[in-house]
Amino acid sequence: MTRPAVSVIVLNWNGRDDTLACVASVLAAGHYDVDVLVVDNGSTDGSAVEFERVWADEPRVRLLRNDANLGYAGGNNTGFADVLARGARHVLVLNNDTLVEPGAIQPLVDAIDADPHLAMVGPKVREMDNPERLGCSFDSVRLWCFGALPTTAGQVDRGQFDTARDLDVITGCALLIRAQALREVGVFDPDYFAYYEEVDLAFRLRRAGWRLGFVPSSVVRHKGGASTAGRSAVVRYYKLRNMILFMRKNARWYHFLTFTPIAALVSAQRMSVTLLHGDLAGLGALVHALLWHLGVRRDWRPH
Repeated sequence: MTRPAVSVIVLNWNGRDDTLACVASVLAAGHYDVDVLVVDNGSTDGSAVEFERVWADEPRVRLLRNDANLGYAGGNNTGFADVLARGARHVLVLNNDTLVEPGAIQPLVDAIDADPHLAMVGPKVREMDNPERLGCSFDSVRLWCFGALPTTAGQVDRGQFDTARDLDVITGCALLIRAQALREVGVFDPDYFAYYEEVDLAFRLRRAGWRLGFVPSSVVRHKGGASTAGRSAVVRYYKLRNMILFMRKNARWYHFLTFTPIAALVSAQRMSVTLLHGDLAGLGALVHALLWHLGVRRDWRPH
């Protein structure tokens, strides 16, 4: 069995229409050698049955079912295990609410093949409904202050990010990973469940001596929030929980001298905003996240 140049993983959780559109964009992107693995994360909307019907005669698409929602990290990890066992060379991870622009895959492959020290590369991300605006393509990591800081999100694309560069973190909605690097440092840490798992993986890769790169000639559009629509409390919980968890796993003691007061201010600001908007569920989620770190509350796992 020949190894495909790119093994694509698309994680689905009750997002049938988005996933169908995403996979169609991958197949139409113009890369001749792809294998698409759709991982269904315990969906309850009939997604998997529909996928089997639509792709029954499409040999480039396979379906892998998880019995439960394992989160973004755990769900993708089952996909990693599958494609790595099949001898994958490169793995393209896509959120199901992304659309791959025509010709977007080849520049990523070319970039990572041209530099043996690159473990991961990412495209330019544009907003789905406002393509003149950039989505979050990459972040900066600052352990002294805030963990991961968004860099590109919301800016009008005037060509200010049209130059290839090394990165701290590539946003998890679209990233191409060298399989060799995954075998060396491991896959997503399932402790994160959702959010910050790509920040943690990027940090581990760079700590192991690998580099990450930005490929602006590759463009992906991202809707954002499709799998968490209507679940803002869950999002608030995991973003705060995992910002602190990332620091606990990766920072040194002296980083907490500045991070702790900043995290306290951020937590207070977020709680104030939820309270002003009457979002008691969101406020409770933020309190829950802090209490989880103190060992007072059990973790929150959405189903």
